[in-house]
Amino acid sequence: QTGDAHDHDGTGATHGHGGGQGAMTLRAGGVAPDGSALEDVELDRRTCDCCPTAAAPVPGGVVLLYRDRTPGEIRDIYSVRLDDGGWSAPAPVARDDWHMPACPVNGPAVASHGSHVTAAWFTAAGGTPRVRLAFSVDGGRNWGTPLEVAAGDTLGRVAVVMDGPHTAVASWLGHADRQAEIRYRRVDRSGRLGPVRTLATTSPARSSGFPQMTLVDGTLLFAWTATGEPSRVRSARVPVP
Repeated sequence: QTGDAHDHDGTGATHGHGGGQGAMTLRAGGVAPDGSALEDVELDRRTCDCCPTAAAPVPGGVVLLYRDRTPGEIRDIYSVRLDDGGWSAPAPVARDDWHMPACPVNGPAVASHGSHVTAAWFTAAGGTPRVRLAFSVDGGRNWGTPLEVAAGDTLGRVAVVMDGPHTAVASWLGHADRQAEIRYRRVDRSGRLGPVRTLATTSPARSSGFPQMTLVDGTLLFAWTATGEPSRVRSARVPVP
């Protein structure tokens, strides 16, 4: 894989770049028990350079989300699916039409509950930073109309879990003066949004990374990086709202 790499915060300021020329590709492969590679499959020949990917199991396969990159620098979230027939063709989760000349370093999140799947992502299409979420009832083959989870004062860096086939909890970073807040809310497939809750303050710097969230025994477990000298990983466990 070769490609250029950029560090962009979605506000219009590019903080650095590096790498070779050409677009970054998305690839998949398998590994045998002895550690040898089984395959090397190109899933998409032009993708966003630095945005993390996300994958979740579904019956009979896996659904994979990533930020695509068109020749015209539209960087929306796409998905591919692995099943008995192999990998599907790339398809958009939603048409945000976000024109971004550099990688925003802000990848999607995905979670599954059987064949029900939830995707969460950041976009700044139209000049408004937003966190959006969409549900799928068929293992990621098709996606419903996106719901707006947060808008205006969000930095993205999303996480998502599903606590049932039709409900999810999404988390993200929001602006808080010169700091950032880890925020979260519950969403159901009908479009109902629960109240926004704040877990903790953190640094908005890239070094604070992406807060993580998972379900443990019916509660939400968060982990995030607290920057400093030295930096530390902090965690918190809270009830599902």
